[in-house]
Amino acid sequence: MWAIALGYFLCVLNALPFVVFTLFPVALVSYPISIALRAFGWRRIGRSLGRSGIMFPLYASLGTLTFVLVVAELTQLAERTLALAAIPWTVYSVLDAYWYFKLGTNYGIRSFYAALVGMGGVVYVDFVLLQAALVDPPPYQASPEAFVGSLVLTGLLLMVSGVAAGVSFLGVGHVMRGSEALIKGPRVVPRVPVSSSTASSSQVPPAPFVGGKVKVLALSTGTSLICSKCGSESAIESLSCTSCGHRFNKVSYGLRCPVCSAPLSSAKRISVERFVCQQCFSDLSVVTV
Repeated sequence: MWAIALGYFLCVLNALPFVVFTLFPVALVSYPISIALRAFGWRRIGRSLGRSGIMFPLYASLGTLTFVLVVAELTQLAERTLALAAIPWTVYSVLDAYWYFKLGTNYGIRSFYAALVGMGGVVYVDFVLLQAALVDPPPYQASPEAFVGSLVLTGLLLMVSGVAAGVSFLGVGHVMRGSEALIKGPRVVPRVPVSSSTASSSQVPPAPFVGGKVKVLALSTGTSLICSKCGSESAIESLSCTSCGHRFNKVSYGLRCPVCSAPLSSAKRISVERFVCQQCFSDLSVVTV
């Protein structure tokens, strides 16, 4: 997960020209690297989260198109291409915002919500570029000091968004590695010396759970959710406790309880392949298919 996190951290350098325009060459170097790292990272995440895999080709294509249009404007190969560059930039920024909210909700990583502030900067830049493309002279030329101040604020918002997203994806990586370790179990299975006369299946330690596609099955299903904060019962489909309002831990992706959607990482492990959900107390089995 380091690649996608680093890609978003580089957004700090990408936003530097909004604060100090003379640093534009820095952004010209960091931006394509940032796009490549983010596209590669979304490819990795897509293997685990399914639909987010579409972000890989979108980032690769839209990011490249944005960069080419910006370079065309700066090198005077074409005119007014910055306004066109705002279109692919805005598209993948909106997709970013969608996944910030989705991943923040699914994994409980609140820093994803802080990354949403970048959309404020995106909207403002789109507004300025649209004015520059349609109105001559642009209205912002009447108050250049206010315009410069707005650009600085835009750059700061984009920087905060990039840092928050980078930190958040490091958190996602930690959660995913924890789930993988939970499923695979120990790398080495200790040998238990037993005699041939007393050997039984109960004396042989279970093999580690490896290989294949992992699936979680419910051997027995709970009928209600138990609040971890107040201990009250709520209906199995509830999103929050009916007594205290505490939000239940439910995710839409990854390994989870098939009864209440709690992440498997929060379940209590009782053997290599057996778990007990700590939210609905269903008896779970993890198998390969």
